[in-house]
Amino acid sequence: MTAEFCRQVIDEVAAIQKRLHASIGVNFALLGDEIYLRAGRPVPSTSHYGDYPQIEDGVGMVRSFANEFAKITKRIERDGARLKNRTGTILTGTLFAPVLRKMVDKLNDRFGSRLVVEPVENGYFGGDVSVAGLLTGRDLLSARERITGEFVLIPRQMLKSDEEIMLDGMRIGEVEQSLKRPVHAINLDQFASLLLQKN
Repeated sequence: MTAEFCRQVIDEVAAIQKRLHASIGVNFALLGDEIYLRAGRPVPSTSHYGDYPQIEDGVGMVRSFANEFAKITKRIERDGARLKNRTGTILTGTLFAPVLRKMVDKLNDRFGSRLVVEPVENGYFGGDVSVAGLLTGRDLLSARERITGEFVLIPRQMLKSDEEIMLDGMRIGEVEQSLKRPVHAINLDQFASLLLQKN
């Protein structure tokens, strides 16, 4: 999917969404977030997605994440935190990395933290697979030269639901040993708690 193709799809579907919204009150025909990200277009607003009926399929996930990240920023501000001693690397998939980097850069500017977002190529499934949830331990190790700071953060979705093991069978402890830093597999709420910890 080229950027040009994605932009064309967005424009064509936007006309359909407008007609559907006028006749049935919802957009109904919703595009996956990947289309907007590859097109270089902003993801739609919260109201576009209604009750997020397809969020598990990657439809509205980026908007939902951005909304939650904004709440976390307010929480950090409310707690009066200065995060200047917080340094670390956030590893994520190549598709989402530019979006996350913008959010984290604003957080750094506002609170004095020095967090770095690094995209990780998927060597296990191949370069066309760009989502964080399908990254493996070996993929993380391939980024070791770009890791800085006191810790590494990865999305919780990289692990099995019931144990700290990745798709290639590597455990978090093995990754930590190789990277010589703590590796935290976290969701957004845990992200805020980790940053607010006294170090």
